[in-house]
Amino acid sequence: EKSAVRLLFKHEVGRFLTVGVVNTLLSYALGVGAYLLLHPSLHIILIGILTTPFAITLSFMTQRRWVFRAQGSWWSQLRRSFLVYGTISLIGTFLLWPLIEVVELSIWMAQAVVLGLCTGLSYAGQKWFTFRTTDG
Repeated sequence: EKSAVRLLFKHEVGRFLTVGVVNTLLSYALGVGAYLLLHPSLHIILIGILTTPFAITLSFMTQRRWVFRAQGSWWSQLRRSFLVYGTISLIGTFLLWPLIEVVELSIWMAQAVVLGLCTGLSYAGQKWFTFRTTDG
C-alpha cells in the first residue's frame, strides 16, 4: 500500500530499517560472493578487509541521502562513517572467524548472525556520531 510505504519512510527508524535491508542484502551478497570466490586462497579476515570499503561506501551514500538526510560536509561524514562502519566491520569479521572455524556454521549462517548483531551498533553510530547535528 502506498500509505504504508509513506508511513514507513516518514520516520527515521523506518527509513533506516528499509535502507538497511537493501544495504544488508548487497553487503551479504558481497561478503558471501567474495568468500566463495576467494576462499581457500585468502583467509576470511583478508576477505573481510577487502570487501569492507565497498560496503561502507554504499551504506554511507544511502544512509546520508535517504535515512538521515544529512547536510554539511560529506567528506567529514564519510570519514566518520568509515570509523563507525570500519569498527563494526572489524568486529563482524573477527566474529566470522570463530563462527565458521570453531562453531562450524556455514558462511551463510555465520554472515547472517554477524549482520544481525551489528544492526543496532550501526544505527547508534550513524545517528549519534556520523550524522550528528550540532547547535550553533
